[in-house]
Amino acid sequence: MGELGSVVTTLRAEVLAELSDAVVEERFAELHRAHEQLEAEVARSLSTSSVAGSASARGICRARPGTRHAAGPRSAPLAQPWASGARSPRCR
Repeated sequence: MGELGSVVTTLRAEVLAELSDAVVEERFAELHRAHEQLEAEVARSLSTSSVAGSASARGICRARPGTRHAAGPRSAPLAQPWASGARSPRCR
């Protein structure tokens, strides 16, 4: 996870006001795709009941009212983070 943290630190260091609108839009689209891939990886990691139970017990996973995890084909779309604030991973 160190590499992922480094990428996030690098992204946070960018001065968005210095970027053109086109670059910001492209960056947003790429971040959104990466966000969806990370959500899928969280779901995959939590697919094991022992991992989900352990994460829940440690307070890592918290259910948020009105949202479901994108763990399966019948899941509803997740709330958009820019509209609802940061979300914690959900346990089943």
